[in-house]
Amino acid sequence: MFNKKNAIIISVLLTISACIYGLQILIFKDVRNTEFYIFQDMAFIPISIAITTVVVGELLDINNKRDSRLKTRMLTSTFFSDIGFELMSMLALVSNIDEDVLHKINDDNLSEYEKINVIKSSKFTINANMGVYNIISDVIISSKTDILIVSSNPMLYDHECFSDLLWELLHLMDEFRLRGDYVKLTEDDLAELNVDFAQVLELLLINWVINAKYLKEMYPSFYKTVSSLLDN
Repeated sequence: MFNKKNAIIISVLLTISACIYGLQILIFKDVRNTEFYIFQDMAFIPISIAITTVVVGELLDINNKRDSRLKTRMLTSTFFSDIGFELMSMLALVSNIDEDVLHKINDDNLSEYEKINVIKSSKFTINANMGVYNIISDVIISSKTDILIVSSNPMLYDHECFSDLLWELLHLMDEFRLRGDYVKLTEDDLAELNVDFAQVLELLLINWVINAKYLKEMYPSFYKTVSSLLDN
């Protein structure tokens, strides 16, 4: 914003520049060369602006995006440490997921893209019993504040898969509040909840794959533990 302070600074700098050019004319008695160098300096201004705004700006943008990705990975890793892995484990117990899928998810020879395709093509189904329903509802509801805080972070806007997962968890909170205890659920309620649970499991696995590289580098012990449990 252009204010009085900036105007003073610019005026001082222009005055200093004028004094230096005046001193140059006074000492060397050469107005022509001084005018030449003034125009030469003016010609360099667009080049300088191009370098600072385009090149330097691009480098800063790259660094900012890298820092943003790192901070987002820290958020997703914290999520898995807090509730993500517990939810994934509980849902996997009452799903149709097979050992081949779990093995491919942890196969270092497969790319991230290939692993995600395996997950999306698996078409998970869930048949949650009372115990699993109660555990999942308790975990999600007790983590309501943390989920809301994480979901409000603007850094997640560019991470669609993780944002989708958070929205599904928020939707489940509403479902738990609306439907209440397991014993009150109708068959239609259970069927709808199982579809929601299957979607959450798919998104948990996808985000686990996306986040695995960061976890493997930053928290190898945690990554090894989760990977071994998934394989088993």
